[in-house]
Amino acid sequence: MKLQAVVPALIAIGILVLIGVQTSNALRDSGTWASASKPSHVTTDPYASLDRAIGRSVAASDPGTLRNPFDFGHAPLPPRIVVHHAVTPTPPPLPVVTAIVTGASQARAIVVYDGANYSVKEGDLFAHYKVVSITAEQVVVEDGTGRLVLKRPSKGE
Repeated sequence: MKLQAVVPALIAIGILVLIGVQTSNALRDSGTWASASKPSHVTTDPYASLDRAIGRSVAASDPGTLRNPFDFGHAPLPPRIVVHHAVTPTPPPLPVVTAIVTGASQARAIVVYDGANYSVKEGDLFAHYKVVSITAEQVVVEDGTGRLVLKRPSKGE
């Protein structure tokens, strides 16, 4: 082998060793590789006596008097106060005929129910009523429980 081929390799190895030694010294000086120091004296825990006292009081308590917070069905119920009121239901409003128009082919009526106007003919449904018949004087409707006769309003009403 030639000396010219070996010299660059030796120089590279020398530089690598130099860098390794310097890095090792820097890490040792910084304390990174130093072992953890042992405490010179042992300090007592100021809360140790309190922890022991809490441990004794918890062990001495009766767990039967405590309620399980996850047992929802068996919690004590508060006393119930029941007040009975006589409630009379208000009857639903009745439909009112405001106009009847009779023609040659069929009759129609205008009925007001629960704030809404309905233009109806025989067989029509509005709200929960069915129109049974319409004459010049009255409108007969049925709601499933019975028939209701709605009279045409007289003049001035």
